[in-house]
Amino acid sequence: MKRFLALVVALVSGVYVFGFGWVPDPLPFIDEGVALVVFLNALAYLGLDLRGLFGVGKGKKEKESPPIDID
Repeated sequence: MKRFLALVVALVSGVYVFGFGWVPDPLPFIDEGVALVVFLNALAYLGLDLRGLFGVGKGKKEKESPPIDID
């Protein structure tokens, strides 16, 4: 059920960002920005993590540094 809800949210926010984002409104970057973050987070939940391309969230996992051995 959660995956279905994430799919619906991704579809709705994706249609808004890429379909109706051109409609003029008083605060254009807030609406599309929030919809883009919601879209990217829903896709990440579904297994397609594109957040690194837009600089939102973690994106790709960073490499862990090896432990320091102090003797």
